[in-house]
Amino acid sequence: MHQLRSSMKYIPHKDKKEFAKYLKSVYGAVNKDTTLENLMAAKEKWDTKYPNAIKNWEDNWDNLITLFMFPEYI
Repeated sequence: MHQLRSSMKYIPHKDKKEFAKYLKSVYGAVNKDTTLENLMAAKEKWDTKYPNAIKNWEDNWDNLITLFMFPEYI
């Protein structure tokens, strides 16, 4: 939740809904490989327009990826 809020502060209102859709595909993925693929898709789409929002995920990636090491039911 904190990571999501931290990223969204860089996004103007007009793009928040679409940007959030990309982030949902990142944090809603079922495993770390899919998560990384979705992050790269978000980066491809948004990095030129909002580099700080994507950089925020990349800078914290080592901590965030631990969430996806747990089984799906947890």
